[in-house]
Amino acid sequence: MNADTHRYENKSIWRVTTALLLSAASVACIAGAEETRDMATKVKREGGKVWIEGVPELHWGKGTECTYAGAVAAALAVTEHPVPYEDIVGFSGLAFRLRWWFSDTERGKRGWCPSTPVGEFPEEVEASQERTGWRFLIDSRMDREKDPHMEDRAKDIAVSIEAGKPVPAYISSQNLNVGVIYGYQDGGKKWLMRDYFAKDGTTVVPIEKLGPMIFILREFKPTMPRREAVEESLKMAVKHWTRGKSPNGKYLYGKAALEQWAKDLSLPDDATADLSSQEKGALFFATWWVFSQWHDAREAAVKFLDMAAEKAEGKAGEALKRAKKLYEGEVKLLVSSGQGRDAFLGPWNAGKVENWTPELRKREQEILAAAARLEAAAVAEIEKAVEPNR
Repeated sequence: MNADTHRYENKSIWRVTTALLLSAASVACIAGAEETRDMATKVKREGGKVWIEGVPELHWGKGTECTYAGAVAAALAVTEHPVPYEDIVGFSGLAFRLRWWFSDTERGKRGWCPSTPVGEFPEEVEASQERTGWRFLIDSRMDREKDPHMEDRAKDIAVSIEAGKPVPAYISSQNLNVGVIYGYQDGGKKWLMRDYFAKDGTTVVPIEKLGPMIFILREFKPTMPRREAVEESLKMAVKHWTRGKSPNGKYLYGKAALEQWAKDLSLPDDATADLSSQEKGALFFATWWVFSQWHDAREAAVKFLDMAAEKAEGKAGEALKRAKKLYEGEVKLLVSSGQGRDAFLGPWNAGKVENWTPELRKREQEILAAAARLEAAAVAEIEKAVEPNR
């Protein structure tokens, strides 16, 4: 979603990561020539318009709420090596991640960053590359997100389109969700993008408005067997539950995230907290936004664990089946709260901050506590599968 002043506290991490990836990419070619030719057959031309045929549309409420994973899955769908959404969410560790923003406690400075649940962070992006085999050239300009001017990448993007490779990218500095560039028009002055907010499936973005981050597909080169990739992803699930705070101290993970979230939900009803209307609105939005991504992630976790359990042997496979059942229970809990409109109000149920009553917040705290118990039990089963000797 649109950024606030907290967006991406780890910009310096992205700059270092980007520099390394760009250096590596400078000596790499765009996949094999034969594969490129096959993908290029999907490229269509009409007047000054060039586009890749068959790139799926992106929409909210379709089980692909993580825009990073949804956009990458859509981009890869037309390649020789597609990767489904649940695999990207699983291999990146996002299927098992829950984060909550550690807010400043001083009145007037409280805030909950909308970047908290999103997927396009260095750790998750690197994991998804390593475990799916797809490598990206990543250009992140979050240090100047309001005015990134990515026109200098126009040729690289056009070359990728001509080769039949869509380009995941932020739509603009006013729409910090990942979409997919699948073509261009007016001789390259405007990009054709799949966008979660596009009612007809396409948003036309002037070349100077794109960014501040793009992911250009480079090569498919698996570096580890699928079984090992699954195991590493499951280890990440255990890490996410127990790791506490991020290095910058702003993001809380897993158990710590749920505990702080529940505490923050008491703020509107605490007279000593003196929460302003703006702060209450920010907490209301964050509660819905993180919930929607969390629910989607756990649905993907169920699918990922189903696949993992089939490939595992003996006690490890049984443990993963039990973990899957626990996550299914959590998904049922989260779905029922949203459908019943008794918690986590959002756009799908016409939620407004003025309707966010103390009773609803208490119900949300109860759901967080119940979910925490299910998460703890599920992670314990995953831990048995990946570390059987503990």
